Amino acid sequence: MKWSQFNFIFKSEKYGPLLYNSYSNIFISLTEEDHEIIIKSIKDNDMSNFNKRPNLAINFLRSKVLIEDHVDQIKELRLRQEITKFSNLPLSLTIAPTTECNFECTYCYEESRLPIYMEDKTEDALIDFIKSYGKIPYLYITWYGGEPLMAFDRIESITKRILDEKIPLYASIVTNGYLLDKNIISKLKQNRIRKIQITVDGLEKQHNTTRPLIGGGDTFNKILQNIDTLLKDWDGKLSIRVNISKNNDKDYHKIYKFLHDNYKDYDNFHVYPGIVQNVNACSSVGSCAFDRDHMSNFLIDQYQKHKIKDVQLFPTYNSGVCIANNLRGYVLGPEGNLFKCWNDIGRKEMIVGNIFKRTGWNNTLLAEYMCGLSPFEDDDCKKCKLLPICMGGCLSVALKHKNGQKNIDKCSFFKGIIKEFLEITYSMKK
Repeated sequence: MKWSQFNFIFKSEKYGPLLYNSYSNIFISLTEEDHEIIIKSIKDNDMSNFNKRPNLAINFLRSKVLIEDHVDQIKELRLRQEITKFSNLPLSLTIAPTTECNFECTYCYEESRLPIYMEDKTEDALIDFIKSYGKIPYLYITWYGGEPLMAFDRIESITKRILDEKIPLYASIVTNGYLLDKNIISKLKQNRIRKIQITVDGLEKQHNTTRPLIGGGDTFNKILQNIDTLLKDWDGKLSIRVNISKNNDKDYHKIYKFLHDNYKDYDNFHVYPGIVQNVNACSSVGSCAFDRDHMSNFLIDQYQKHKIKDVQLFPTYNSGVCIANNLRGYVLGPEGNLFKCWNDIGRKEMIVGNIFKRTGWNNTLLAEYMCGLSPFEDDDCKKCKLLPICMGGCLSVALKHKNGQKNIDKCSFFKGIIKEFLEITYSMKK
C-alpha cells in the first residue's frame, strides 16, 4: 500500500484533523489517533502502523486515500479523460447564427467582431454536416452570438430541419435577454430550448453602466420584465449570470438578494457569479479583471460576510473535457467556419475547419486543443495535489499561457488556500 499523492491532510485549529482527497473528492474528519497513525506512517514510510487498524486501512483503500503499490492514479486520470474526449459522444455544437449584438458591454471580448448573419447556403451546409455523423444519441446545441435572438428566425429554421430529420435535439441559449419577449418565449418549447443563460450585472445603475444598448440606452428594466414573463410561461431552467470584476465585486450580494426576493416563488432559476478574467475580457478592462487570489477571496466573502451558500466553496471532480477538446464538439460561426472554443469565434487565425469542405482543415490547431494542452504533459500539473479538480484549467487560458502569456494564471482558484475552503465546507456540513 501507499498514500495517494492527492491527499491533503491538515489540522484545523477549529475542527481538528481533516483529510481531503481530490482524486475521489472525499472529505473526512479524523480522530487524533487516526491522524497520528497517518502522520507517522508518512514520516516513516511504514504502513505497518495500520496492522492494528485494518478497518481504517480498508476504508482508506475504498476512498482512494490509500492505493495499492501498482496503482498509478495519474495514468488512471489520463485514461478517464481520453475515453471521454474520444468516445462516441453526442454531437455538441455551439452555433452563432449572427455575430451582431444590440449591446455594447464594456468588457466584451467580441468588441472587434463584424456583424454577420448566417445565410441559407450556410444553413444547408450545417444540416449536411450534422447528417454526416450518421445516427447520433442526440444533438446538443447552444445558441450563441453576438446576440442570437437577433437571428431567432434562423434558429427556428435550423431547428425545424433538424427535427424533420428525426434527430433527437436538446438546446440551450446564451442571450442578453433584451429581445426575449412573449412571442419568442411562446416558441422556446417547440424549438427544444430547455436552458437559458441571461446576464444581469448588478442593480439597475451598475447593470446599465456595463451593459447598455449600442449608442446608449438602459436595459435593466426591460430584461427584468422579460424574466418575469419567462418564469411565468416557461418551465425550463434559467441561469442568471452576474459578471463580476473589481468594479462591482462588493455589490454581488445586493443583486443576488434582489433576484432571489423577486423570484422566490420559482425553483427553476439560479444566480451565479461569472468572474471576468483577462482571458475573456477586452484589453480595456484588464485592470479590473480578477486574478486567482481575488477570485478566491470573493467567493469566501460571499459566504462569510453575506451568508450566500450556493457559490462554489467545495471542489468538484473535473473531467477536463469541454467543447475545445471533445472530438465531437465544435463552435460554428455564421459564415460556416468551425472553431474549438467560444473565445475563438470570429478570429481567422483560430479557424480549425469549415462545414463547406472536409479538406484543408487546420489539423495542427485541432491537435493542439485536443492533445497538446494536456495537463499530463505538464510536470507542474502532474505534481499538483489538485489535478483531478482542475485538470489543467481552461484550455483557452492554457493555450495563451503556452504561447507566451505567462501573466495569465491557469491554476484553479482553490490552489493556495484550499485549507480555507475546506474549513468553510466543514463548518457548513457541521
